[in-house]
Amino acid sequence: MNEVAYRFEDRILIVEYPDSYTVQNMRQVFATAFSHPDFVPGVKVLIDASQAEVFPSADEMMERVRLLISLRYEVGQECAVVVNNPNHYRIVQTISSQISKQGFYLRGFYDFNEAMNWLKSLSLSEPGMPCSPQLHSLNQANQIC
Repeated sequence: MNEVAYRFEDRILIVEYPDSYTVQNMRQVFATAFSHPDFVPGVKVLIDASQAEVFPSADEMMERVRLLISLRYEVGQECAVVVNNPNHYRIVQTISSQISKQGFYLRGFYDFNEAMNWLKSLSLSEPGMPCSPQLHSLNQANQIC
């Protein structure tokens, strides 16, 4: 498996998964990103899984979403996922409808630029929201997932 890459652009954390991704991959990339000098609490997240050969099942995807929800004060409340096939898209959209009631917004896309435009069009998350220490949140995420 190739290495997961991440970068920041316009208060968006872009995570690129070249082959497949697990909850553990996500924890590792977020722990690294949170210590990056460009990190600002409340960043939106774009997961680019368009090159992934193996996409998580609905249950596995929900596990990943629970991780994001547990980190919502660090990563904000919006996440775009770029996928490469209709089955993956349907999984993201189904989970999206289930979790929007919790105040977390997930949306699937086939096109990276459309995903970026959607995230940029949303108002910025309030950076002054109460925020637990990052390490505590990662530990909490480990317990939830």
